[in-house]
Amino acid sequence: MALALSRSWNAPASVGPALNAALVLLIDHDLAVSTFAARVAASARADGYAAVSAALGAADSPLHISAATRTARLLTRVRRGLDPERALAEALQDGNGIPGFGHPLYRGIDDRAEALFPYITALPDGEGTMDAVRRLSEVVNARARLRPNVDLALAALASGARLPEDAASTIFVVGRLAGWIAHIAAEYAEPAMRLRPRGEYVGR
Repeated sequence: MALALSRSWNAPASVGPALNAALVLLIDHDLAVSTFAARVAASARADGYAAVSAALGAADSPLHISAATRTARLLTRVRRGLDPERALAEALQDGNGIPGFGHPLYRGIDDRAEALFPYITALPDGEGTMDAVRRLSEVVNARARLRPNVDLALAALASGARLPEDAASTIFVVGRLAGWIAHIAAEYAEPAMRLRPRGEYVGR
């Protein structure tokens, strides 16, 4: 799919392998918010389209898949010459943390980012992009002790391949779609409504 997509807009040959790698790396990642939403819907026996829609609703949030676009905007500012410290200060104004850095499942760098970064330098604007990634990462690590996550790698892919900023989130969704469908199919084989938690009133 990625290779066919890259040919359709006459992209350099280096874009295909990078897109393919990103799509494979993003298929599944434990019970992420969107994946869990898909399974909850499937547990209630929503049809496949509705269950995927539930996943898309959860994905379209600043702390999940939409974070890739927030990260791409941050990286673009640094690439255009804005000081990383100032770019970070602007990004933090939305109150949703530092985009592109830190992940609850990783103490260090996100494994998916580490696997994807080597593909970036071969892209048309790869070297300039990776220079911005390094400068930004140095500042974030010094200030917050956070390492890059997959959102930064996707932002770098979009930047290096000269794609629009929102392509970072689009690639994320397309890759994860296969994983959502697999989870939905698996949930249909489980007892219905098994993902129905109970609430306990603890207020006054």
